[in-house]
Amino acid sequence: MFSKIVKEPIFHFLLAGALLYLAYQFLNPVPADSYNDNTIVVNDSILKNMLNVRSKNPEGQFNVNAALASLDEKEKEVLAMEYIEEEALYRMALEMGLNENDFIIKRRMIQKLSFLLEDLNTGKIDTSHDNLLAYYETNSEEFKTDDKVSFAHVYLSSDQHGKNTITKAENTLKLLNNKQLEIKEALSHGDRFPLNHKYTKITPTQSKSHFGIKFTDSLFKLEPEDHWQGPIESGYGYHLVYINSKEPGYIPSFESIRDLVANSYTYREKQRLNKLSRQSIIEKYSVLREYE
Repeated sequence: MFSKIVKEPIFHFLLAGALLYLAYQFLNPVPADSYNDNTIVVNDSILKNMLNVRSKNPEGQFNVNAALASLDEKEKEVLAMEYIEEEALYRMALEMGLNENDFIIKRRMIQKLSFLLEDLNTGKIDTSHDNLLAYYETNSEEFKTDDKVSFAHVYLSSDQHGKNTITKAENTLKLLNNKQLEIKEALSHGDRFPLNHKYTKITPTQSKSHFGIKFTDSLFKLEPEDHWQGPIESGYGYHLVYINSKEPGYIPSFESIRDLVANSYTYREKQRLNKLSRQSIIEKYSVLREYE
């Protein structure tokens, strides 16, 4: 029975919370009977936390110990009074029940608990070589690189040619191939394109951002040839393409992308463990649904 309880995520959460509380009590000892619920204690730890919260420096670049040591007595008293005022108002608000049914406070507490669960679960993730390798082998397609195509295109504008655009494109294609025109000469037979006429090692994602999905799907089905191909339709009109090269995507070796695999594995595991932790908390309660 006990071994089953130990395996529960909520057990680890409660244990970690208890350890954090005991550690705080150990590092911040308070004499017995020295204060009660009506006592507001201000110590160095609280002042450091106040300074840290008010600091706009990125985490890890703010020396809170040095900051506290640099304060004179007057500055330290001002900081202490800020905390005392906040704490007094906070306690009075709790006594008045102002936190009840407050959506903002509720969301903030849920957020803090979520962060705590995430931190606890992160420490449980085993990123050993064997685990990462197994994850890589199972999800190898996830790490496959994109296909890449290098090409030039002659553009025929729908705005300029209207219903005759496709006919114009087909006739231009015949002209380019019959005369075996080089790319530089061929471009003069098309219209001005708002972006580029030549692309080197472009990926499907990049192609979609320039030409749209329809053009991209057609482009990546083509293979390099020694002639112009098309017409291919896009949102702009029609394109005649000359594909210089095409590089198929491939799955890199595990060792070459180990860090990428570790990041992906850690993210997936964190999501899985967070879901289990949340579910274990939900299962502690009986749910009564009173809606139809």
